[in-house]
Amino acid sequence: MKAQRKTLSITDIKLTNARGVLKCLKGNEQISRAGISRATGLSRPTVSVLIAELIDKGCIIECGDGEAHSGRKPIILKLNRAYKYAIGLDYSSSRFIRGCVCDMAYGIIAKAERPCDASRGCILEITSGLIDELLQHIPAESSLAGIGIGVTGIVDTVKNRVIESERYDLNINYAGYLQDRYAAPIFMENDSNVAAVAEYAQGKARGKENFIYIFCSEVIGMGIFLKGSLFYGNMFNSGEIIHMAHDGITETCGCGNKGCLGVKLSESNIISQINNGDKKVNTMRQVYNLYHNYHPQTEAAVNEAAKYLSRLIANTSKLLGIDDFVIGGFFTGFGERFLRAVSEYVKQEHVGFRSNAINIQFSKFLEDGVALGAASLVLDKVWDLSL
Repeated sequence: MKAQRKTLSITDIKLTNARGVLKCLKGNEQISRAGISRATGLSRPTVSVLIAELIDKGCIIECGDGEAHSGRKPIILKLNRAYKYAIGLDYSSSRFIRGCVCDMAYGIIAKAERPCDASRGCILEITSGLIDELLQHIPAESSLAGIGIGVTGIVDTVKNRVIESERYDLNINYAGYLQDRYAAPIFMENDSNVAAVAEYAQGKARGKENFIYIFCSEVIGMGIFLKGSLFYGNMFNSGEIIHMAHDGITETCGCGNKGCLGVKLSESNIISQINNGDKKVNTMRQVYNLYHNYHPQTEAAVNEAAKYLSRLIANTSKLLGIDDFVIGGFFTGFGERFLRAVSEYVKQEHVGFRSNAINIQFSKFLEDGVALGAASLVLDKVWDLSL
């Protein structure tokens, strides 16, 4: 018996065509109706009808006449950056919560942060204050499309809840509470994953179907992109590498075990090693200053971390056959000298014909990656006409 082929309704076809038009506009700062017709393969009458509806909706705007070699000048179209706005929140630190407001072109128009002690359980109150502050930057004539949250830990993106977090105790109805309070959809995702989304959409991994994003903050994590989409695994726990066992690591992890990779690739480990020498530091800003001034104890601690990071990159590349890696988080503060060291160590670890093909870059967005990626979760759905 032959499988019945699903018949698309007129509504489905129209939605697909509208998404194609918006995708074309996202990829072109300014374009005419004729240009959209050529790029999408849709007829000019179909494009004209869709454009009229999207203008009426507020997604796109007309911005004057274009150039013409002969005949009537085409009317140029562009995205309406102020159509909707999204808020992205970064829960990757136990010391503070960061947030940003983004327009429809994924541009950050405002940023803010609030100190937060994860052990005190006051995250909901602090988050609400931060959101209220960010809302003040959204123009009165526009509106909030939604709020995205990047969280350290394992996040069930289907049920929109945190299964397990290394940092914050977020109860099962956390997203629901915020949604009721702000009358806007809430989307929760792992912090490394949302940072990877930002890099894929607007950063160093733009156009790359397969890449790995390694996020190093107080906790290390990995966002995996395969064939242009995030890879989650069966339990949403892909890329949870903090407790990956590694020979040669004798320190005890916070989980109680010895040998966890996250021990060596953490801010606290580097600071601790420096404090065992002739300098005393409390912040990564102080560590960066010592490293850039070639302080021996600091260089030794950072180079050790570079070696463990290189082993992680080399082994991941061997396992998945992926050559492109983006590093985000605190390692970016060490600059190009650190990146060159990691690349050299990778060549030593990755023996074989692909050893010179591995491309390692720092994140384009540095400390804004998680918040921007969280906002992108919302904006992607607006452009997909899901919101």
